[in-house]
Amino acid sequence: MDVEKTIRSILESQLRAERRADRADLRMDRFDKQLRATRDLVREGIKLVGDLRKSQKESDYRFNALMDAHFRTEEEVRKHEQSLRKHEEAMRKSDEKFNRLLEALRRKNGNGHN
Repeated sequence: MDVEKTIRSILESQLRAERRADRADLRMDRFDKQLRATRDLVREGIKLVGDLRKSQKESDYRFNALMDAHFRTEEEVRKHEQSLRKHEEAMRKSDEKFNRLLEALRRKNGNGHN
């Protein structure tokens, strides 16, 4: 009877160990599935970061081009404003000369008498 009890005990122990192993296998399978999902997420994240970096570089390039165009435009506006001021000054001087000429002509009598 002792041998039978021992065999039964061993079989029960082996059955419990197999059940624990089965549960461990299930947990391991779930963990593997989660690990694969995490791996896939990380891969997609890496792709996304790469795409974002590329997009950022393109945006930086466009922004720099826009800023350069803005600075060139400001310089052109400044030059045009300078030119306009010179033109306005020349017009003012021309108007003054014209007004002096008109005054001189008004002072002269049309019939030769002063």
